[in-house]
Amino acid sequence: MPNLDGTGFNDRGSSLRIERGYWMFCSDANFQGECRTFGPGDYPTLSPGLNNRISSGRRISSEYPYNRNPNWDN
Repeated sequence: MPNLDGTGFNDRGSSLRIERGYWMFCSDANFQGECRTFGPGDYPTLSPGLNNRISSGRRISSEYPYNRNPNWDN
């Protein structure tokens, strides 16, 4: 979602749980401002730049790229 305004979630997230994939969340709409990436896991607290400030987010990859060996054939 490039803009969480109007969804009821804008500037409200104080924790995250990522079940699968690799995600990016940003403090401003349209993936601007302070952005951080997250892989699978629980994030009970967020950095001050994102705590209650997330305004956009998207999945970067359906699989977390760092939990397997590299494929050098690509």
